[in-house]
Amino acid sequence: MNKLVSTILATIVVFVSSCEKKGSEYKVQDQKVPIFQNAEHQVALDFKEFDTDDSKSLTIQIDLDDYFRKGVNISTFSKNLSYTILEASDNSLIGEIDNFFFNNDDLVIADSKIAKSVFKFKSDGTFLSKIGRYGQGPGEYLSPTNVSVDNEEIYIHSEFQGRIFVYAQDGSFKKDYRIPFLFDDFHHQRDGFLFNTFNRINGHIPTIANYMIVATSDESLQINNSGFYFDPELYMKLRTGYDNRLVRSGDDFFFIKPFTSDIHQIDLEASKVTELMHLDFGDKWIEKEALIEMLKRNPVNIRSQIMEKGMAVIEELLVGDKYFMIKILYKNRLLKFFISRTTGEVNGGAVLIDDIDQLTAIEPSFLIGNKIISLIEPSKLLRIVEKVKQEKPHDYAELLKKIPQIKSLEFSDNIIIRTHEFN
Repeated sequence: MNKLVSTILATIVVFVSSCEKKGSEYKVQDQKVPIFQNAEHQVALDFKEFDTDDSKSLTIQIDLDDYFRKGVNISTFSKNLSYTILEASDNSLIGEIDNFFFNNDDLVIADSKIAKSVFKFKSDGTFLSKIGRYGQGPGEYLSPTNVSVDNEEIYIHSEFQGRIFVYAQDGSFKKDYRIPFLFDDFHHQRDGFLFNTFNRINGHIPTIANYMIVATSDESLQINNSGFYFDPELYMKLRTGYDNRLVRSGDDFFFIKPFTSDIHQIDLEASKVTELMHLDFGDKWIEKEALIEMLKRNPVNIRSQIMEKGMAVIEELLVGDKYFMIKILYKNRLLKFFISRTTGEVNGGAVLIDDIDQLTAIEPSFLIGNKIISLIEPSKLLRIVEKVKQEKPHDYAELLKKIPQIKSLEFSDNIIIRTHEFN
């Protein structure tokens, strides 16, 4: 095992911005905030300007009520639909999907709650190996809280142990890092890590920040680039249930700024954020002042409170080569939108309630090129199929033509890969 990393430089540079823009610049703070203790040294962050370019941002107007009435069956505008059942064995059974990744046509799946393992399969469903194993010995983890994958290695973060474990693609252990702060999401990129802290480092909540990104070098874990998105009134977003993870596509990172509908791209090397699109939902998007009052009254379960007011909630952002896919909750229904990254053209609508497509409302999805790939637990698929069989026999017959595997599907089967290929 490599020698544990025990020192972090005492002064690091942080770029800060506010949610209220003045041109393309953000508010600059001149104070320092203590973040975490490293041995006897308290590390503080200097604030500097974080450049954001919104000069070429597209404004996309979306009438949610119009799309809600249309409804959409994703299958109707896909070129090909296929289902693949992952190989099931004592070593490959998955209890619950947390996240998954594709790398060189291989599938890596993390289950942090039930199996507490990371699995690797071929795209045809063949089981390859487990990555590492559960335990507290050398190279063992207690729970794969977060996972990152590149062409060479697989990185598993165990929050209970405060470590990132590094494995070769065949699952063999290589080394680990001790991380002296808490975070909610991370990616390995080039020669370092990108941490997304969501305001949370060793339990300390910086009340003047509502979004933080920390990039480090690889071997030394020296923090060399950071960013805050500043809004003093919305710091209470922490633990409200709003999930805003960074989305990776190739070497690029994307996110929707908390409590906005703006899609951004991060350029770490240039220390710059580019606003790509502003999604305009009209009066169906909650105003900042109303949101602040809601947070003050009850910072728990913000999603439900917003939906009770008839407002929209962005549930997920997926990024592909040609499209952004946005999942939105509105009037207790799921709406999916495919938005062209170049023209801003919008396709989508409310997912039909009895459609198998509704499963991807809650299942993890991945957008690769012109394919959207989802992982589905067989028990959930079978419940929907049984409902269609009882209530819509004609639709069930059509479903069997598309997916003949459903006839032999059992509750004991492993996870199912569902692939939609678009024109």
